[in-house]
Amino acid sequence: MDTFYADLFQQLGNERSKTSTTKRPIILVAHSLGGLVCANGLVDAASGSKGDQELANCVRRIAFLGTPHQGSDKARWAETARTFLKRFKETNPELSKDLNEKSEKLAKLGVQFPSLLSSRAQTPEIQVDVVCFYEGLTTKLGGVDFDMIVKESSACLPGYPRTLLDADHQNICKFKDKDDINYKRLSGLLMRWAKELGTVEEGSGKQKATHESHTTFAGSNNQGLQIGHNTATMSGFTFGGSR
Repeated sequence: MDTFYADLFQQLGNERSKTSTTKRPIILVAHSLGGLVCANGLVDAASGSKGDQELANCVRRIAFLGTPHQGSDKARWAETARTFLKRFKETNPELSKDLNEKSEKLAKLGVQFPSLLSSRAQTPEIQVDVVCFYEGLTTKLGGVDFDMIVKESSACLPGYPRTLLDADHQNICKFKDKDDINYKRLSGLLMRWAKELGTVEEGSGKQKATHESHTTFAGSNNQGLQIGHNTATMSGFTFGGSR
């Protein structure tokens, strides 16, 4: 998990430096275990290098999609590890193994991350708004119904907004088209956030982003990191780039 977050920060820092956008606010959209990578990165960066601290302080919004948040209960983290190892070992073996071996660290993260959010909320310039999306359908693999992979009680941080998506764990981050209700829920949130952070300009008709930025995604569905471009419009975010 530490390796994933270090890679995330390095690539994101390089892209921002290359495009002269080092002060631009960052919105993270993280699926499943990718959310733990982001949370871990923000916690570790708080006591890391000056560059990591500056980058972390630019993270102003996070949308978690089916990310397990288990608090300080090591037993629950161990159970989560067993669940992911059983269902998704083949799709993301390194991160699943890491989850199993570091349940104690994850238990600490379950306390440190909410504490970090509370601490940063005291300073408006670096406050982080969070919304947790949780799955509404059971996951079926190989014809077997595995119930909810990450239940609402785990996917949602206490005290932060939560939104139900009509999808299972694997498809909570996949959308059929722009008319997909799940897409509308997520893209609508991202557009609101972009406007709050001053990254889109007001105007009549269809609003467009004032810039095109490099965006990094983390999560088991994307097999680690993905660098691409995003363009924002009032009809939603259109994502491009290599997968």
